Amino acid sequence: MLWHKLQGAGVRPAFDPEAGLTLTREIAPTSSDGTITNAEKGQPAVFACDVNFGVTPSVGLLAEFGADGDGAWVGVESSSPANFRVRAGNGGVTSPDNSSAFLDISDFPQDGEVHTAVWDFRVSVGRVRLWIDGVFKGEAFTTSGGDLAGVSSRWAGANVSAYINATSSNVCAGESTTGWYSPTGASNLRFYANQLVTA
Repeated sequence: MLWHKLQGAGVRPAFDPEAGLTLTREIAPTSSDGTITNAEKGQPAVFACDVNFGVTPSVGLLAEFGADGDGAWVGVESSSPANFRVRAGNGGVTSPDNSSAFLDISDFPQDGEVHTAVWDFRVSVGRVRLWIDGVFKGEAFTTSGGDLAGVSSRWAGANVSAYINATSSNVCAGESTTGWYSPTGASNLRFYANQLVTA
């Protein structure tokens, strides 16, 4: 993929999470996207984008899907200290449970450059994972090995999705509807349906 910063230095990442995946569709920055079907939300999924994380992160969504029934949310959820979150499953809770997984990291780029973020959702034995510039940042599971689910077994519900832009739609409990704070240089969101990153 693009690997902006690394290519400029003439360096390739050791691992490309998108290698071997087949692109399903791209989603342009939007506050209201309805192209991801409920059937696709019940399957594994991979998302990727090239994005500027800024220098001074503030709370805002990079992407959100569904709402507080079944939901997924990706973005900066706190700014002091800055914390980047990937969550999916039960959208009605504010911490992990047996039907939702939360991954929170503080180790993400804050240099004002564009970086490649890739995350995936696995419904069965619920799990979320994150890579930035090909570096594995972590994974999180549901608390007792349950599936990602709120109302049904899927990583997000039927509500519209948002990418980069603020949304007026309902989102996961406790998460922001504010748009991404540093949208300059952002690519479209790449969506790989019914696939997972092969590590």
